[in-house]
Amino acid sequence: MTDWSEHSRFALALFALLTPFSVAPVFIGLTAHMPLRDRVATASIACIALFLVLGLVLHVGEALITALGTSLASFQIAGGAIIAMNGFVLMAGPEPVRADPARPQRAGPAPLQVAVVPLAIPMLAGPGAMTQMMLEGHGNGLVHEIILISITAACAFATWLILLAAIPVVRILGATGLQVFQRVFGLVLIAIGVEIAVRGVLTHAAQFAAALNPSG
Repeated sequence: MTDWSEHSRFALALFALLTPFSVAPVFIGLTAHMPLRDRVATASIACIALFLVLGLVLHVGEALITALGTSLASFQIAGGAIIAMNGFVLMAGPEPVRADPARPQRAGPAPLQVAVVPLAIPMLAGPGAMTQMMLEGHGNGLVHEIILISITAACAFATWLILLAAIPVVRILGATGLQVFQRVFGLVLIAIGVEIAVRGVLTHAAQFAAALNPSG
């Protein structure tokens, strides 16, 4: 029998862990110098990648982490470092465009350069969302699995709509406003990355302390 209350709890928890409203400002900063078509493409690729990654984690996430000899804490440290590095990129602003007669230049990154990393991974499909998928994946039955996949697809679609809704903000802010916006949220992104990495370090430290003092 399907437990709708449990699945509703999972849907709310997963959507909260994806934090699309928190990612939207970062999306604006990373795509500020893209044309509209590329911004839409970035949002679409990020949400498709989000769905595929969480679907993969649901089936093989825990086994893959164990097989690779790593842990969720290590993933947190690596993910935090990636987020912080992208924050430094936002703080620095776009690279100057150099004239090159051999090929046309474009200001800012291409959609694939930011859609998968850092937007889909690790900002949307971060350690929290992946852990939630792993825990729910222990349920039995094909119906349970289909419901989880459907909920994940719905959350990815809702995230896509939120990212698209953020696009008009770029036009409202203007060039100067975008520069200020990028630097402010670059700093926020660095802080988020440091926080995630510190959590991973503390987890490793706690495990190391427990190993040194098993009786404690």
